[in-house]
Amino acid sequence: GLLSDDIDVNSNPLYRVIFILQNGVVIPSACTLESDITLFVKGEDAELEGRIEYNPDLYREDTIQRIIDHYKILLNSILSNPKQTIGLLPILTKAEEHKLLHDFNNTSVDYPSDKTMVDLFEDQVKKTPENTAIVFENVKLNYKELNLISNQLADYLRKTYKIKPDDLVGLKLERSEWMVIAILGILKSGGAYVPIAPDYPQERINYLINDSGCKLIIDDGELEKFKKIQNKFNQENQSVELKPDNLAYCIYTSGSTGNPKGCLLQHNGLVNRLTWMQKIYSLTGNDVILQKT
Repeated sequence: GLLSDDIDVNSNPLYRVIFILQNGVVIPSACTLESDITLFVKGEDAELEGRIEYNPDLYREDTIQRIIDHYKILLNSILSNPKQTIGLLPILTKAEEHKLLHDFNNTSVDYPSDKTMVDLFEDQVKKTPENTAIVFENVKLNYKELNLISNQLADYLRKTYKIKPDDLVGLKLERSEWMVIAILGILKSGGAYVPIAPDYPQERINYLINDSGCKLIIDDGELEKFKKIQNKFNQENQSVELKPDNLAYCIYTSGSTGNPKGCLLQHNGLVNRLTWMQKIYSLTGNDVILQKT
């Protein structure tokens, strides 16, 4: 409920909140105590009368009203169950409780359960073939160009290494346009990628390769082999028996508590995540996203 970012929280008075209970006396019209919030309650017979004074530089009126409502609910909760532990006594209104327990937790979203990441990408290519898809230093590729090159790489992987759905392919590349091309090429071939940072210690690299059972590693050397014969391979979208429950990638944990563990992720999980993101943020072709992962 704070109003200003300029308030120095360290300069608050000795008492931030004061509670004054008075019996059989009139509640004073004003309080000179310098506190953030002062709650006066007058008790007589079976009735309570109360008033709150607060610092308007710190709290909005609706925040104070919410505090009053919560206090009333707390008092009624105590009367209903006087032996209950304080921490278990409810203070929320029914509307707030429903919002907290149901609305905030309602993260389910309808997503195209019959689609793979390859389907989503190729659908986007059809929608915006000329839009920029990748920018890296002086290189710029639109969706059509990115699709053609990744199709060629996918065809190369299938014909050279017999890659098929659920095969794992190591991805050992520095960040560039070719990292994205390689990811799409692996997915379009039917395989799933295993990211391996080139600057990992050699011992960790060896472990990831051996533990995952990668069918091959796409590194700079492998890309050079592909580039020399790139034009021999098909640029068009090809039919691959890829299903939503096939693997998309395998991520390894940090291994800080032992050997790293590989987590296998399917296409449908990633499609679900991206569909949720699209719904929440309503992304358009004019939006720019700074990705942190």
